[in-house]
Amino acid sequence: MKLLKSTNSKENSVRIETFEVRGMRCSSCSFFIKKTIKQIDGVKSVEVNYGTEKAKITYDPAKTNPNDLSKAIKPFGYSLKIFPPKDYLNSKSNRKTNFEIDQLKKDKLAELDDMRMKLFSAIPSGPSALLSFASSIFRLT
Repeated sequence: MKLLKSTNSKENSVRIETFEVRGMRCSSCSFFIKKTIKQIDGVKSVEVNYGTEKAKITYDPAKTNPNDLSKAIKPFGYSLKIFPPKDYLNSKSNRKTNFEIDQLKKDKLAELDDMRMKLFSAIPSGPSALLSFASSIFRLT
């Protein structure tokens, strides 16, 4: 889930966040999402754009949070993409986990490349080799 923009104002305890919205099929969906989220206690304003599939929401973090906002629209087939805060993503333990995942991906990609090479080297090349290969499989005479 993705947090696009976050502004935190400590003076009036209001947070402005822009989220990607999943599940919108038409412009009336944006109106329905806006109306539903606006009813949540702590929400100051909501702007939903069907064209960009984004919602800009101003809310009081003491009264509600992004998960509550997404839960309110989930029964209707919509959701907000929410990512963990940047400080969580940059934490030392999380960077180690991300590094380990990246290494696993690299190992898996190397394994797939090796399998691809073995597969292509097993397939005969040239027209006569291909005919011989096909006849051995399909028993053509």
